[in-house]
Amino acid sequence: MLGFGSYQTVWAWLHKQRWAMVPPGRDPLGGPGVPVEMGCTFVGGRTPGGNAGVRYANKDEVVIAVELVHPRGSGRVRTARIDSSQRKADIFEFAKANIAPSTVL
Repeated sequence: MLGFGSYQTVWAWLHKQRWAMVPPGRDPLGGPGVPVEMGCTFVGGRTPGGNAGVRYANKDEVVIAVELVHPRGSGRVRTARIDSSQRKADIFEFAKANIAPSTVL
């Protein structure tokens, strides 16, 4: 259904999704002096009919925050779907709910 090319890709994707899913009420990411990176992307399938029409019509915008752990790379992750028409407010609320004060963002 998702169009992955190999079992290894599916396994890696599943592992990342399970890692990203966090029950509510867990400790926020970061803390004093701990770096956290945030970013946004669009998730969804290809638009029917090729490049005709609105490019992101059938895609959802997702915000992602990743705790950086040196020297290993990344630590805990938080993701959320946001409304593209209220991007600025939704990103601010996501950061407020998921990132601890005094975090290096």
